[in-house]
Amino acid sequence: MRTFLVLAFLSSVCFQVSRAQIIQNDSLKIRLSPIFIQGNRFYHNQQRISFDALTYLFSIMNDDELNKAVKSVYTLRNIRNFLRFGSLVYSIIILNSSNLTYVIINRATYILLGAALLSYPLALMEVSYQKKAIRRYNELLLKLREGAPPMPTDNSW
Repeated sequence: MRTFLVLAFLSSVCFQVSRAQIIQNDSLKIRLSPIFIQGNRFYHNQQRISFDALTYLFSIMNDDELNKAVKSVYTLRNIRNFLRFGSLVYSIIILNSSNLTYVIINRATYILLGAALLSYPLALMEVSYQKKAIRRYNELLLKLREGAPPMPTDNSW
């Protein structure tokens, strides 16, 4: 029972997802404005906003390159969450074994440290794909405001 409670608490911590309530309505008018990047923070309409809340704006643009970058962000995030949660579960199973020795404790420590070290480059890649998606969104928005049709995303031209 104690293990279940620990797993439930840690899984809720590991899988926190920011939720943005977006109302979809045909009569709803959306004002498209550029997204500003300052460090790892994003600002839309002079308000700080999370990347998850921007996915609706990205879906409005319906661009292949933009959709690919957004999909890469969520894929990397899922891999990171699976890696952290999986290593945590495995370490708890190891530590709950009946014979705790120094070798078993070291193995659990190495597994947790390895997951943390692998999670860091994945987080950096996720941030770079987020910025790539926002730059592409801003490019498409600029082209729409200039009245030019959006450029094709494939390399056929």
